[in-house]
Amino acid sequence: MALVALGLWALERLNLFRPYLDVTLADGSVSRQPNALTTVDHPWHGARFSLLLDALRDGHPLRWVGSHQGGFPAEFYPLGAGLIDLVVWAATLGQMPIPLVHTYAVGLTFLLPLVGFLLLTSLCRVSLWAALLAGAAHLCVRGWWWSGGSMELIEWGLITNVAAAAFLFLALPLILRLMAGWSGPAAAGAAALLAMAVVTNPRSAIAGVAIAVAVLVSALIRGDARVVARRLVIPAALAVGLAAPLLLPLVRYRDLYYFVQYTGYASIEEWYRSSVQAVSGPVALLTVVGLVMGLLPGAPRAAQVLTFTLIAYAAMTVSLIQIEWPGSLVDQLETTRLMPFQRLLMLAVAAIGVGLILERLRVPAGTKHTVPAVMAVAVAVLYAAAPPTFVPEGDRGLVRIGTYADASMVDLERAVKEVDTKAKPNTAILVLGSTVSWHAQLWSPTWSDRRFFYDDWLWYWQREHVGDYDPDTEHAYRSDASALNPAYLATHGIGAVVVTGDARRDAAGASWLSPMTRGGAYDTYLVREPTEVVTVEGISLVQYLDRQDRIAVSVVPSDSAGRVVVRTNWFPRWEAVTDGPHGENIPVDVIHRADGYMEVELPPGTRSVEFSYVVTRLDQLAQAISGMTLVALILMLSRRLWLRPIARSEPR
Repeated sequence: MALVALGLWALERLNLFRPYLDVTLADGSVSRQPNALTTVDHPWHGARFSLLLDALRDGHPLRWVGSHQGGFPAEFYPLGAGLIDLVVWAATLGQMPIPLVHTYAVGLTFLLPLVGFLLLTSLCRVSLWAALLAGAAHLCVRGWWWSGGSMELIEWGLITNVAAAAFLFLALPLILRLMAGWSGPAAAGAAALLAMAVVTNPRSAIAGVAIAVAVLVSALIRGDARVVARRLVIPAALAVGLAAPLLLPLVRYRDLYYFVQYTGYASIEEWYRSSVQAVSGPVALLTVVGLVMGLLPGAPRAAQVLTFTLIAYAAMTVSLIQIEWPGSLVDQLETTRLMPFQRLLMLAVAAIGVGLILERLRVPAGTKHTVPAVMAVAVAVLYAAAPPTFVPEGDRGLVRIGTYADASMVDLERAVKEVDTKAKPNTAILVLGSTVSWHAQLWSPTWSDRRFFYDDWLWYWQREHVGDYDPDTEHAYRSDASALNPAYLATHGIGAVVVTGDARRDAAGASWLSPMTRGGAYDTYLVREPTEVVTVEGISLVQYLDRQDRIAVSVVPSDSAGRVVVRTNWFPRWEAVTDGPHGENIPVDVIHRADGYMEVELPPGTRSVEFSYVVTRLDQLAQAISGMTLVALILMLSRRLWLRPIARSEPR
């Protein structure tokens, strides 16, 4: 109950129990808006969940995200965290607005580690009040924007990193349970959580290796390595099988993926300082104490494995900093993003270390509970409720900045919907600038089914996008106004512009833009002679249907060859077929253009061409593996079908 109360108190501090706020608009009217998180990356993840939900309603998973900067394969920015949104959406019967769904998914993610702390303290045979101490430090110590604390999750919205770490952390006690004896449900749960971690953030595989190393070292020390290995290889294999639809394409198309490294540790000293900042100085000292306690003879096995896991994970992080590993995947790894899982391990080791000290001192039972409970209250007061001046401001957690319930957000939504209804069909919308944090414009796909382009689009997977930016540095234009020139608008098939900030003056002076009558935080314009997303050369276009993963184009038959240009990012899964003289489908080559888009050459007499984002044989294989693994996972939940040969706790 104390952990529940702590979690509810934290959510209240973050103002999550006021789902709606009244917003006064410029015209004096009042609009009731969701009090949702909307700073930095929250719009990006909320909008992607909206697209995932639309795809699921259509009866298939989201495979191609066509609305973002020309489109990208869904695997290149995995959607695992969106499953938490899906749980919240289903629990509220689909009646909650998407921004609020994502906000409560973030809140749920924030609380997930509390369950792990409780399970680990139980397995380590220390007072369960130690879980309250770890939970208080997790919730109340702010950390940095890559630490995994409230700053990264609540303020910056980096849910993929934090959720993946939480899934891994929840898998750890189940793995410890398997070391003690075979359990079908524990194996199934561990496999599911490990797979969830990987499909949320593939970097999680590094943590999975660290856990495996820790388990094997402990098993070698205790002489039961063979039995433990046999128990754990099954959930590990099942996790890989479940994640196959993500892992196989990532390996297959790894050469097509590019990631800008925004951060990284230049030295071990930077990693050390980041580690201390993630948990605060006092908790870092307790972590050192906990490491010692976990290594002492007689320490519970769970505490020993937890200690080994932290040591192995830290060693792997340091090796990635110090050693130049070959391979494109390692080249694109930001070592700072490994901190959230390390942080959870440090918090658990610190709190359990306190419990182990009290156990060794053989203090009265009441003292074993009182000491960590008092320490937990002290952490909550010092780092969140009433922090004194000597606590660094950067350590003070449970900070809430910004809200979706803002007049400028209402204005942005109205602006996007307005140009959506008036812009030429089959053209994209360019949104320049943001009034709430950096990426408020990334909510746009929740208001319109059109394609969108932005001045700052947060993430990208290739370097061919046309625009005034350096793909090796960041995914934002040097100047918003640079996107307002006619050549840029034509290249991307843009038919309308929504603009705020410095570029408003440039937009007002652009003769190729037709202003729309409106006032507020955003100005809106229609492009006077827009280029559509699909254009033809040498033939006449009749019509076309543009969907996320299918583009059907009808043309006037001609005696000469023609060309169809589609302003969708090229990817090997895109295939095209034309109609033959007898109605048969004839495959044609999809040409990869220099601007990143695609085109096809049409033979004379062609009446139609259809582009499809296909399911390849590799995709089918991955789906089959995942499906069979899921069946095996379900069967493991039945006691009658547990694997008896490996159920022995000791070898014969």
